[in-house]
Amino acid sequence: MTAENIERLLRQGEGISIEFKQARRGLPRDVFESVCAFLNRQGGHLILGARNDGTPTGVEEAEADHLQRDFAALSNNPTKLQPPFLLELEQVRVGEAILLYAYVPQSSQVHRTDGLVFDRGHEGDFRVVDNERISQLYARKSNYYSEGRIFPRLQLTDFKPGLLAKVRALLGVALEFEQKTPLRKCTEL
Repeated sequence: MTAENIERLLRQGEGISIEFKQARRGLPRDVFESVCAFLNRQGGHLILGARNDGTPTGVEEAEADHLQRDFAALSNNPTKLQPPFLLELEQVRVGEAILLYAYVPQSSQVHRTDGLVFDRGHEGDFRVVDNERISQLYARKSNYYSEGRIFPRLQLTDFKPGLLAKVRALLGVALEFEQKTPLRKCTEL
């Protein structure tokens, strides 16, 4: 992401697909509410180190790497974001300010943070509490994604010839790599 693109987003202002958060020394308490809402809606741009009006305040330079590591670890932590969705922040300097940027894509799954479901509207993030609205989230996603859908009339002949053999070969390479590469302890990483 370039500084010019970040400046354009800051000028555009917050909306259904853009969110700003101040994060001088740490991750904002509600940052994963926005991540969850973006995953559950249509995705969006998250910028840490800016006021709601788009004024860059920056993050402390000494804390930027730490914030990036924490954000990535928490996005991949099922106790924080369920199901996990690994995301990373990118440092972008805008003038004198260091901002942290992530594009959060729309997900095929319904996500929760701290056990709560969030969705996104033009006014920001909102908690989804009733089962009917949560069901509507699942239904909306099933219209876009087919990974959870059963196709009862699908036959092997419907697949492109050679496709399954190619998938099997790719899986074989992945398994072979996994067997040759011993897993390391977390302390070694």
